[in-house]
Amino acid sequence: MELIRELLITAVAVMIAAYIIPGTKVKGFGSAIVVAVVLAVVSASVGALLHFVTFPLNRLTFGLVGFLVGILMIYITDALVKGFSVGSFWSAVGFALVLAIIRSLFL
Repeated sequence: MELIRELLITAVAVMIAAYIIPGTKVKGFGSAIVVAVVLAVVSASVGALLHFVTFPLNRLTFGLVGFLVGILMIYITDALVKGFSVGSFWSAVGFALVLAIIRSLFL
């Protein structure tokens, strides 16, 4: 039940971030749910590996490398989901920030 709650909150956060950040698009709430699921799977697999490999560098940069790994996860999700697009690097940065803020408020 907790997983479904997290996915729904992330899907709503994806919709809000796509609405706020120029250059990002989500076709609808169904696509936002798919983005949330794919983002969770990609973060749990590739993201976990990258966080493990970059852990020492992440500690030196006070979390900046971890944030960059999160942006990379957004780009990977963009490549995998048809109804989702991120236009530029700065759009991905803004998208990651809005997503992180909303998720931290509600999770």
